[in-house]
Amino acid sequence: MGDLTLSGDIDKPKGMLVPILIALVVLAAVGAWFGRTYLRSAVTASVDHVGLYPVHVKYALTGGMLVGADQTEDDLYVITDIVLKDPSEVPLFVSSIKGTVTLQSGEVMEANVIDKNDLERLMKMFPALQPLTAAAGTAPLTRESQVAAGATGRGYAVMSYNIPQSEWDKRQAADVTVQFLHQDAVKISLPK
Repeated sequence: MGDLTLSGDIDKPKGMLVPILIALVVLAAVGAWFGRTYLRSAVTASVDHVGLYPVHVKYALTGGMLVGADQTEDDLYVITDIVLKDPSEVPLFVSSIKGTVTLQSGEVMEANVIDKNDLERLMKMFPALQPLTAAAGTAPLTRESQVAAGATGRGYAVMSYNIPQSEWDKRQAADVTVQFLHQDAVKISLPK
């Protein structure tokens, strides 16, 4: 049997340089992937077409109706063709779309995009809207819409403002904001 001797000497610690360098290389690779995937250039958006559909309603006094005689209501449906370009490797998931108009008086009005189910009902109520949406795009851009990674998506959005078209024509500014689940929102100015 061999002799076992205890000298009391402690072995010198092994060099930690190699494991530290390997960890730094792995962290750098993960950081580069994260930056390339999530921190790339932002989503770009534009509006190619804006259509307007004014609705003027005049109420008449009839028996039993609570509306006064000769009251009117003006609504303006704004149809926008929105183009979204996703330069990242992560798909876009739309969470909300909102329009804002600043009137000549400085008053700011907001409108959410009309939902897909409500849009179908709106087209039945106002068949003249269908050619305007067809000119704006092939499919509606809604909260459920998504754009594949590295691709371009397109769709129309319809918003309703309780103003006459003459107010819209005199507006100071108008824009559409598209919110995403995982990326920053984009704000698109509408042409006058």
